[in-house]
Amino acid sequence: MRKIGLLEQTKDALRAVPGLVTSIFILSIVVMNLLANKSVFNVPWLAATSGVFVSWVSFLCMDSVCKRFGYVAATLLNTVAMVVSLATAILIMIIMKVPGVWAASFSSTDPEVSNAINTSLDVTFSSAWYIIVGSSLAMFLGGVVNTIMNHIVGVKLDNQGTYKEFAIRSVVSTALGQFTDNFVFGLFVSHFFFGWTMTQVIMCSFFMMILELVFEVVFTPVGYHVSKMWKKEKVGEEYIKKYDVQE
Repeated sequence: MRKIGLLEQTKDALRAVPGLVTSIFILSIVVMNLLANKSVFNVPWLAATSGVFVSWVSFLCMDSVCKRFGYVAATLLNTVAMVVSLATAILIMIIMKVPGVWAASFSSTDPEVSNAINTSLDVTFSSAWYIIVGSSLAMFLGGVVNTIMNHIVGVKLDNQGTYKEFAIRSVVSTALGQFTDNFVFGLFVSHFFFGWTMTQVIMCSFFMMILELVFEVVFTPVGYHVSKMWKKEKVGEEYIKKYDVQE
């Protein structure tokens, strides 16, 4: 039997997973990385960034993909998304070096204020290298934990195909994946570069995980019905048969 390479399986996975889902997944990661620049609040024992409001989207996408196409396909999609996210961030950094004026800077007639606004927007959109690398690494590791745990829980539950099974898989895997994502970013970016204490890192990881789980639970029915629709319409059937995916 011909040995299938990683590149070929990646191409097959990208062909099998609906393009709209892939686009939403990648977009959520890019937006999440940008929003990670903004803190929602920062107190001595707790902190959080605005990335929490969209990070659940990527995990819900992974859960749906994992259910239909298996954890390998979900992991490959996560890897591709990380590469695209890094490439996008690098492209934005390069573009920000091009001289120009943001529309928001015209809101002030004071040249100094206008210049400060323009500079701030350039810095925000280009981000510092450690935010880009840290956020991408955190999402990648969190995604790997999420897909593997989703698969393990599914096997333990005998892949029943019920909403209860999907919900349990999603909640457990997302909790662990989100905590990993938050902790890695908090440790390697917020702790070393923003001055967060370890208490803030740990508390933030738990707190943001809980917030993201709330979003996940609310929208889990959407992910479940999407995966069921894919099965009913035989979406990606060729990939599933080729790689013997057990849903």
